[in-house]
Amino acid sequence: MKDHMNIEDLITIMPLGTAVYYRTVRSSGLPVEGGNDSFGIKTDFIVKNSTKVIRELEHDPPIALVAGLVHDIVAESKPVCAVVVMFRLGSDPNPYEIFFNYFEGSGSAPEIFRDLATQDTIAFHCYGDGGVKLRTIVVANKHMHFWQSASQKVGSMKPWSMADFDKAKDRIFEKYPTPPELFTALQKYLLT
Repeated sequence: MKDHMNIEDLITIMPLGTAVYYRTVRSSGLPVEGGNDSFGIKTDFIVKNSTKVIRELEHDPPIALVAGLVHDIVAESKPVCAVVVMFRLGSDPNPYEIFFNYFEGSGSAPEIFRDLATQDTIAFHCYGDGGVKLRTIVVANKHMHFWQSASQKVGSMKPWSMADFDKAKDRIFEKYPTPPELFTALQKYLLT
C-alpha cells in the first residue's frame, strides 16, 4: 500500500474479507505517513472482515501463513515477479491474500521488504464492520529469510510497470483460480 494513504481512508475502502500491508509505528499502532525510518517502524497486516468473523476467532488463534515469490511470469515480454502472502486466521477456512509489487511506484517497497526481513514479529490488526478495530494478533515472523531472499532476487531485476504487474496477477489467477489452489501452490515458490 502506498505510504501517503491514511489508515482510516484505507480501511474505509477495503472490502470485507481482504487484507493489506501497511508500515506502522508499532508502539502506538499508528500508520507511518511518508515512510519514516525511525525506531519502531514495522510492516504489519491490516485485516478487514465482518465483526462476527473477527469476534469468533479464538483467543490466541493459530495463523497459517505462506509466502512465495512467483517468478515464472512474463508480461509484455518482460519477466515480472510477484511476492504473494496468504494466511488463515484461526479456524476461518477463507485465506487472505496480499500481493507485493517491488516496483509499485512510491519507492517504499525496499523498506517494506527490509522490515519484513528483519522484524521479529508480524502484527495482524483486525477491523470489523464500519472499520472498527477489534483486536491485534502478534506472531513470530518465521519468514525473515524468505523476505531477504525475495528482496535480493526481485531487487536485482529490471523494473516493470504497474500494468505489467496487474497482467502478471491476472496470469496467476488464471493458473490458480481459487484461493485454496493458490495457497497450496505458494509452497513451491518458497525460497530457501
